[in-house]
Parts: sequence; structure tokens; C-alpha cells
Amino acid sequence: MATAVVLVTAGCQFGGEDPGAAVRGGQGTTAGASSVKPVPVSPAPPDRVLAKREAVSGENKLEIAITLLARQERLVTLNFTVSTTTDSTLGWQVGNFFATSPDNDNGSVNGVYLIDPKNAKKHLVAYDSEQHCVCSANLGGQFVKPGGAAVLSATFAAPPPDVAAVDVYIPHAGMFKNVPIS
Repeated sequence: MATAVVLVTAGCQFGGEDPGAAVRGGQGTTAGASSVKPVPVSPAPPDRVLAKREAVSGENKLEIAITLLARQERLVTLNFTVSTTTDSTLGWQVGNFFATSPDNDNGSVNGVYLIDPKNAKKHLVAYDSEQHCVCSANLGGQFVKPGGAAVLSATFAAPPPDVAAVDVYIPHAGMFKNVPIS
């Protein structure tokens, strides 16, 4: 499967190509071995947070923290946590908040992308050979209770080895500039 991911992620870097082409193929698919289901955990310790920002979803105040951006051969994995201070019995529903469009599958984080400013490349979330995003998916039933957090992840084609930092775009939170790759 790693080979399939690498082949599909090669299309995530583009110059004049259609930036949405790699994303559109997987819409409507939710199941698959590559989907990572987030689990509620405590927010990352402050010394492990690479960048953080507040966001708003309706009445909900959110904190989004990037906790990992790590290179492994030809791929880069991004982990980020979402916590809320909303006082609600159910909490905040993740759903499609980080997806490319509101009608996207059952919720995923496929709207997240990386920008390599050094090489002017945009890196979209990778897809496997079955057109499932290599990212947290099936988030329609995922709720974040006050004081808790959800850990979400996405995998991308890695920028060249000489690129030490990239900009990370997370829908509704904006662009996190110059996030170091470990």
C-alpha cells in the first residue's frame, strides 16, 4: 500500500496542474484501511506545540494546535489537535469542518494542505489506490467535549529534503507560517 500512496501523492505537487484533481477523486468514500479515526485525548503539552491558533465554529470557540510535522522518506505527516471550551453536553462536532466541501463524505481533514514557499509548490492530502484520503476521516460522529481534544492527521508528499519548513493551511483556522519539518 505504501507504493500506492507514493504514486498517488506524486500528483499532489503541481505547477500548472489542476489543484483540486487529486482531491475530487476520493469524495464520497469513507471506509478504508488508510482512514485514521481520531481518539479523544488531552491537548498536547505546550512544549510540543509547533503552532496554534483560535478558530470559531458557530457558537464554539476552538483551539487548533499543530503538534507534529514529520518527514518519513517521501512522505510528511501532520498531526494537529482541536480542543473546545464550549459548554455543551455533546461538545463540538468535527464533521466536515476541515474538509474540502460541506458535502464531502462523512467528514475528513482533506481540506488541509501544505505550501512549500521555497519551490512554489502546494501539497494536497495524499490518497491511496482506493481513493481514500490518507487522513483522519469518518468524522461525522466525532465530538470534542470541553476540556478534551481530538487528534487529527493528514499525510502529504514530502517537499525536497532541503526544505526545513512549510506553511500549513487548515480550513477555518487559516495559514500557519513557517512550521518546521522534523
